[in-house]
Amino acid sequence: MRRDFESLPQPSAAGTSRAWLLPLRRGGWWALPSHATLEVVEQPRAVPVPGAPRHALGLLAWQGRWIALLDVDVLAGEPVLEQPRYALVVAWQPAPGRPLEHAAVALDALPELFLLPQDCPACELPEPAGVWRHYAVSCFVHGGHAVPIIDSARLFG
Repeated sequence: MRRDFESLPQPSAAGTSRAWLLPLRRGGWWALPSHATLEVVEQPRAVPVPGAPRHALGLLAWQGRWIALLDVDVLAGEPVLEQPRYALVVAWQPAPGRPLEHAAVALDALPELFLLPQDCPACELPEPAGVWRHYAVSCFVHGGHAVPIIDSARLFG
């Protein structure tokens, strides 16, 4: 079953940006800008790719093509999610002027829409910061946790 994000109510509030909060299995969150996310696929089935890194669960059939399915929690030191409940399809652009590419991230729970105030102060990246330093463009605090905002081009490129 697909869930199109465009069909969800789109809250609007002056002075805010929208982001999807994606849960980490050990607790806490990471975030993607809402404009980068396309849909949720329930019960995704990835075809494993021999020799792929641990965080690459394989290839997922999506809209007549194959896209990479990654487990971001593995990058943060968690065990591989053998059978994710959901896959969040994400658009990313390899370089300015290039066409959009698509990939997906494995999730065990649905993401939550979050309105990020424009004046929200940045904070330090959560530990292990080395992992997030490669992918994050910023970080904010939500529910007592530092939440890195991930650049999808950095993650999938």
